[in-house]
Amino acid sequence: MTPFKWCVYMNSPIDFCTPLLKEMVRRWVSRNESFVLKQTMVPFTVGDVCMGLGLGVGGLDVNFDDDFDAVVCHQFSSKSFTVKDVIHRIKLLIQNNETDVDCVCRLYILVCFIVFYFPRHSKAVSNMPFRVLDNIDNLYEYNWAKAVHTFVVNSLGNASRKIRQGDIRDLGLSGNVAVLQLWAVERLGLADGAHDIVFPRIMNWRSLKLRCNKIEELFKRKEICWEWFLRDEDRQNSIICAALHLEEGSIAEDDGDELGLSWEQVVMKKIEDNQRKMVAMDKDLRSLATLVGVGKEDYEKGNDGLKDDVEDVMDIGPVVSTVPLHDDTEDDNLLNVNRTQLYNMVIPFKLPWRVVSEIFGQTFGTQECYSFGPRMQVGNTLFVPIIHDGHWWCYAVKIPSLEMFALDSFGHKRKERQKIDNVIAHNLALLFGHLLNCAEENKPSLEVQHLHTPIQPNKFDCGVIVLKIMELWDGIDKYERKTMPSYTTEELQQVREHYVCQWILDVDNVRRNEVLEDLGML
Repeated sequence: MTPFKWCVYMNSPIDFCTPLLKEMVRRWVSRNESFVLKQTMVPFTVGDVCMGLGLGVGGLDVNFDDDFDAVVCHQFSSKSFTVKDVIHRIKLLIQNNETDVDCVCRLYILVCFIVFYFPRHSKAVSNMPFRVLDNIDNLYEYNWAKAVHTFVVNSLGNASRKIRQGDIRDLGLSGNVAVLQLWAVERLGLADGAHDIVFPRIMNWRSLKLRCNKIEELFKRKEICWEWFLRDEDRQNSIICAALHLEEGSIAEDDGDELGLSWEQVVMKKIEDNQRKMVAMDKDLRSLATLVGVGKEDYEKGNDGLKDDVEDVMDIGPVVSTVPLHDDTEDDNLLNVNRTQLYNMVIPFKLPWRVVSEIFGQTFGTQECYSFGPRMQVGNTLFVPIIHDGHWWCYAVKIPSLEMFALDSFGHKRKERQKIDNVIAHNLALLFGHLLNCAEENKPSLEVQHLHTPIQPNKFDCGVIVLKIMELWDGIDKYERKTMPSYTTEELQQVREHYVCQWILDVDNVRRNEVLEDLGML
């Protein structure tokens, strides 16, 4: 028997839920090899491929090639052949009683590769693990689960990139997409009772008939099933134990000091090591907090070091009317809500405190709305907003190159900034040293580069500008040879209004209708 024995028992066609696969592509995060469910990244792993398709983990990497000198390719006169040619060749061979069984097996497995495990869009068969089929007795020596996982992950990344770029005229997935639907059924708890729990899951394929709105709702609301459901016999299956790391015992020889320790002892040792690192990092962060003055006193200070006058904002604050920077969403139009009126009703200072937005457990109240009153997406960049002496600015670190930049709407000539720059750079270097598990002699060092940032048009919009920096900045000079656009006070006021209304009117805000009804806007 080969690792692909399950294909022999698959007698029914596999029907895919296309809307489900589209939603999965839209929610794919390539960098983490995860899908986003309920604003949480849930990984898609090699173990998931094992549970779905029954392929083992561990072993030699599978090499894909165009080596037409491989034994299986000798069955064809041309280097350009299709899956139909392979099937036709199998039919001819089985009619001959003197045919070598291994020849038929190689061709059958090749068909499995072409149409199930590693399907492509091209008609001609190419870039397949031809050479691996030379010795079909050694197929168990290869990591087939990893090969299938890598193949489909690369395809997901390409499709996801096309969607982000808006290039969706020709969008398709290569690789075994069946395992993606099996993953979704398991993680979203869509299995139909205990009889669906088989190994591998492909042996009991569940047909899904779901509309796009239902699928989107499932990904937003459904509780996540983090573990695969297992039967007692599954826990005794060596393939499953290896894939899901269920086995216990001594650690492999290349783990050094941990040799001979039990699994629990190794985990506890790693936890203790991490706790020591966290204590050291906490000490560094406390030193940083002391320096930059993050605390209640700084919160109450204005840009000139004096406390803000916050009396009777409800009485003296003007009613603001602005033209929205962003189009209303379809959902906003259905509610028929005047966004400007909503904004003006939740920003006054003397409003009783209440929660106006609660999205996935994150609350936003009237006190936070007041901060946005008038006055008064980068995947590979770390942003560090800082407040000191009542002024906000931001540091940005490009993760791949560890380049560090300071973006300050007051400019870079303030004397106290230099010392703060040095401390922030030192502590971020410690952080990346811990995260990257660098040896003491190889720990990174960061040097702050000062980028020209448009100067704020007033004394109070630094915080809003920092929010826009974290939203827009990518280090590219695309705003009249600057990395950030310039804003007028009026434009920044529109940004404030947009943020407040966006949070309240968000479709996931469980308090939205309650707030709008209380304000008399529904």
